Amino acid sequence: MINKVFLLAALASISDGRAEVQPETDDAPIIVLGSRLSEPAGTLRTPDPIGAALPPTALDVLATVPDVRAISTGGAGGTRFVSIRGAEPNFAQVLIDGVRVSNPSSSQGGGFDFAQLDPGLIESLAVAPASRSAVHGADALSGVLSVRLIDAPSQGVSGGLTAAADTAEGHALTARLGAGLGQGGVLISAGASDTGDLTEGSTLERRQALARVTRTFNSWDASAFLLYGETERGAFPESSGGPAFAANRERERRDTRALIAGLGVSGPEALRVRPSMRLGYYDDTVVADTPAIFPGVFDPVPALSSDTDFKRFEATADVRVRLTDALGLVAGASLQEERADSTGVIDLGFPLPTGFSIDRDQTSLFAEAQWRPGSGLTVSLAARRDAFEEDTEVTAQSSVQYAPPGSRWTVFAGYAEGFRRPSLFALAFPLTANPDLRPERSVSWEGGLVWAGDTARWRASVYRNDYTDLIDFDPVLFTTVNRAETVIQGASISGEGELGDALDWSASFTALDFDSAAPLRGRPDWYGQARLIWRPVQQWRAGAAARFSADFTDSSIPTGFVELDGHFAVDIFGEWRPRETVAISLAVRNALDEDWSDAVGFPAPGRVVRLQTALTY
Repeated sequence: MINKVFLLAALASISDGRAEVQPETDDAPIIVLGSRLSEPAGTLRTPDPIGAALPPTALDVLATVPDVRAISTGGAGGTRFVSIRGAEPNFAQVLIDGVRVSNPSSSQGGGFDFAQLDPGLIESLAVAPASRSAVHGADALSGVLSVRLIDAPSQGVSGGLTAAADTAEGHALTARLGAGLGQGGVLISAGASDTGDLTEGSTLERRQALARVTRTFNSWDASAFLLYGETERGAFPESSGGPAFAANRERERRDTRALIAGLGVSGPEALRVRPSMRLGYYDDTVVADTPAIFPGVFDPVPALSSDTDFKRFEATADVRVRLTDALGLVAGASLQEERADSTGVIDLGFPLPTGFSIDRDQTSLFAEAQWRPGSGLTVSLAARRDAFEEDTEVTAQSSVQYAPPGSRWTVFAGYAEGFRRPSLFALAFPLTANPDLRPERSVSWEGGLVWAGDTARWRASVYRNDYTDLIDFDPVLFTTVNRAETVIQGASISGEGELGDALDWSASFTALDFDSAAPLRGRPDWYGQARLIWRPVQQWRAGAAARFSADFTDSSIPTGFVELDGHFAVDIFGEWRPRETVAISLAVRNALDEDWSDAVGFPAPGRVVRLQTALTY
């Protein structure tokens, strides 16, 4: 069954702007992120609109989400991950229109590489920043990040062409065509980009295409999408010390091909008993040729080549029942199948084959309940049972929020459990495999406040996340083992709003405290962002955005553990619309030419001027 190609569209609708606590009414969307019944108060979102700062990469979009740190591990051609509240990147469950896109066959831990995603295809981003295995099953250890792709028009014909170029010789071109067809619509989009000389010794070329169809049949909603992408990349290997310290100047070559597809059908929102069904398919192929990393403070890493294909098929069906106006229930089941096939060779002075083939299944039962007894109180409970070939996992979560009638305040608190099965790479890679690894686990507590005024909205929270049975490499046993534990606690505040009729703002700040026996790489104690957008007249828009972080520890083979400086980087941008269908934009990225690194030996891009033109009709 794993070889069948099924299409999954996120059945749940993701609202298109600011994070608002939405009551369960006939017109409210059901958001499958932190809950299938309504959006929790703790949900975080990108400021609206995403395109205001001309994001050249998906990483720039992610950096605007509170509590999320976007990380590049090797310049433009390196991998690009996200960390939620200081957790490992592979602890976050990433969904693209509801389809899970983590790759557990990857040697890099299984987190989704956002270098594969064109930012022009992103409609919105939402984050549930706590364990969510009771809703999503395995991998939702630190939270869930949901990407909503651009949608098909509901009526008429629309299209567009966007072209961009920058002073680093980078360029991008995207075309889009859509049409409303009766009770639905269709969309086709395609694009290509090249980072040019954005970072030393590192390049990325990306090609991507999206097709989407939506249709309503007798008030039943159906949608399907297909997203295909290719990348060709060259960069110094991770932990090599990059262009600054790598003794071996050969570059890693990494080519990827990804197919993400889905189909969803749901009954009318107004039904008291509302069924839904979702199917999803993810196929990720990575061909890598990694040169040796010469010895330094740490031991050398031999050259390795590999060709790995990972496939995942998943099917989910559930029924939402409104038992009373105050009590709602969702119950359902899901099936997931994963398979990885890899061929490769490692150079130990002689070629040693490293190929493996592994598959695994998962079946799940889940239920959620939400009670609204009145006076602004909402109580939610969720539980899930995931069954595997060798074991079962039961996880739970609960939350309560209180918004007194007539008040602008919402108080919320929650408890959640999470787990992550060992990666297929950790279970099957011939040199270091350990089939007896246990799942990694998490427990999350959170409490906070949301204040929603007429022209501004603020959110503040405190939290604690306990991670246990973490998987680590033991150099003495020369295998992976469960042994590490980490506690991450912190606080964050974020807000957005308007100052007068012409000025929009957004900002966020996250502070973290780490308790870990092992050194944690790439974890600043605080980080954040701020943005201002000025709209003096309808045809003009200008603004500035700042990103900042504290110092943090990182390591590489040549240098060992070192302290990297934090940074304060500023972007400025402007947009002119001489016509309603024409937009000409200019952005200066890292306008102050700040010098910093997210990884040892890999300097961040300096000042880059980017020009973009968009034509729509």
